[in-house]
Amino acid sequence: MTHNQPNPYSQYTPEHKVWEIAQDNGIAAASWVFDGRQDAYRIVLNGIEDCDPEVLDYFRVPSLSGEFADDYSEDDLMGDVGWVPNDGTMLRDDLADQYNREVSDSFWSEVERIARENLT
Repeated sequence: MTHNQPNPYSQYTPEHKVWEIAQDNGIAAASWVFDGRQDAYRIVLNGIEDCDPEVLDYFRVPSLSGEFADDYSEDDLMGDVGWVPNDGTMLRDDLADQYNREVSDSFWSEVERIARENLT
């Protein structure tokens, strides 16, 4: 997948892999936001620019919340990164927090990019 920015982490680190996974998952989720209606692009873009909770809370942003049974999970992430799923270290929590931050950033960045692209 094409990412909007370069990976800021050293290659071959768990953080590098988490960043890549978060970017891919955020971009993929953003592709489902719009239904092709022109007014939707403007409404969403205005909501992002104004930090309107009615718009921002309307969408299901990917995360490791476990809200739905088939969601991407913390154990899935640890397996994809190559980290022992239940090692009990702080790194597991740090990687999960990193994923949640970066998948949200990736999602909103891609939603904004799609909206802007379709308004020009």
